[in-house]
Amino acid sequence: MKINRRNLLGTAAAAVLTLTTYAAHAADVTLNIGYQPIVEPSRVPQADGTYEKETKAKINWQKFDGGADVIAAIASGSIDIGYVGSSPLAAAAS
Repeated sequence: MKINRRNLLGTAAAAVLTLTTYAAHAADVTLNIGYQPIVEPSRVPQADGTYEKETKAKINWQKFDGGADVIAAIASGSIDIGYVGSSPLAAAAS
């Protein structure tokens, strides 16, 4: 495919429109994220609100005691995403 100025400008305009639309609606997004009380680097931005600040989304953090509980919550639709270790992930995949 030959890229010309018209295609490039059209693609750039579409990208800007998409980003503008996302930014306008990001505040309307609510994410339900499950986590476990373990020590890992991702807990720092969770604790200081960096995830919310960067995404402009409202995040409901839900604490779970183990990865199996997180997987069950994802499967039931009560959370959107969650932190799990390698064992629960392998068990869910199999």
